[in-house]
Amino acid sequence: MSPESTLYEFGLFRLDPAERRLLRAGRPVPLTPKAFDTLHALVARSGRAISKDELVAGIWHDVSVQDATLAQNIFSVRKALGDAAAIETVPKFGYRFMLPVRTLTDAADRSSCWLKWGARRIPLVEGDNIIGRDPEVEVALEATTVSRRHARITVSRTATVLQDLGSKNGTFVGGERLEAPSRIADGDRIAFGSLAVTFHERPRLVTTETAPPGKPPR
Repeated sequence: MSPESTLYEFGLFRLDPAERRLLRAGRPVPLTPKAFDTLHALVARSGRAISKDELVAGIWHDVSVQDATLAQNIFSVRKALGDAAAIETVPKFGYRFMLPVRTLTDAADRSSCWLKWGARRIPLVEGDNIIGRDPEVEVALEATTVSRRHARITVSRTATVLQDLGSKNGTFVGGERLEAPSRIADGDRIAFGSLAVTFHERPRLVTTETAPPGKPPR
């Protein structure tokens, strides 16, 4: 299993090493490059004590840095997570990531949800996907009945929700006009005005969980 095909989840967070992105409930959490590398190293070895030397060698490679630099990165990560206890300091040795971590692997396709429009397959990212005629939105659909910012599809680990954004020609699921945010499921037929697509999602990713020391996986 290569690092590029591995995602990590802990609490409300998802860490995507390939995209170098940390999400909290589907929304990006800003981290400096070195803070991201620090978090990745700790999460990938969740439950294990990692020495300062190993962390420094893996993050800064041949560059000599002081303990204070590593400590500042640890502080930044704790602040980003909003949980100082997530990373335990191991006295005179290093650090340990303490939260239960789920390792997610999907070799076929990193996108778990997509829209099918004719022969075109449009992947949806985790979090908000704005659909519209504006070329700068996440899902650009060039059609006269589609508003510039027509609708929003929000993808999370537990559900996918569709919401109309006050479009002129309406958003429809199964032929019924959407009046409020609504959950959608695999195979649902959606229309943005008269443009019809089909929503698809794969079964939830297979997960394995690493428990902190002394606690069995749930």
